[in-house]
Amino acid sequence: KTTNRIITLKKMSLDTYDISDLRSFTSDKDGAIINLFVDESGIYMTGQKIDRNSDYTKVFDANYKIIICELDGKLKKTFDISETLKDKWTEDDVPYLSDIVCDKDGNILVTDNMTFVIAYNDDGEKVADIKCDDWGNGFVVSEVGEVYYSYTGGLSMKQCLVPIEIESNKLGKKVAEIASYASNNYCIDENDTLWYSDENSLWTYNLKTEEKNKILNWLDYDITT
Repeated sequence: KTTNRIITLKKMSLDTYDISDLRSFTSDKDGAIINLFVDESGIYMTGQKIDRNSDYTKVFDANYKIIICELDGKLKKTFDISETLKDKWTEDDVPYLSDIVCDKDGNILVTDNMTFVIAYNDDGEKVADIKCDDWGNGFVVSEVGEVYYSYTGGLSMKQCLVPIEIESNKLGKKVAEIASYASNNYCIDENDTLWYSDENSLWTYNLKTEEKNKILNWLDYDITT
């Protein structure tokens, strides 16, 4: 699946879509932050324009969009979500979206990994607005389309995983708390097993049984061959 997704993205051309507010511009002055999520239902994109000649984190055009395309590159629909983000940031915040996913029910979720998770239905209507307090690491999607939020929490600085409960408009009960040095890249297989890297090793953690296993030490393998 991963290989197929990479090939799909390589075949895409952002110029195919009318997303001039999001795509990377040719001039040195203008640019864009774009986030992508790909699954069997399509390609999901979100982002915003930035000014590279001033503060990289300051948005000069608050035009936030969600763009959905077929896997063959055909544009399906575009939502403007600027109004739903209007009061989300203060002057002390960094105003940009950092992740996007689609869950098993077709809901589209975005986050800034700092203050909120917002979910939209297939028509672009906001269906959940969830407050987040800890420093986020982004979304994790299981093989069956369940979405979790990853964050670094508390004084322990351990990375935690919680389910996102859209109907209840809240983050669920913590299902995993793994080591402080874990990678931000996770995956959850069909057996509810979380796979992650911690320092030099690959680990699994079953979300139901809480069983943790060390699979291998990366230093013992030549991953370039």
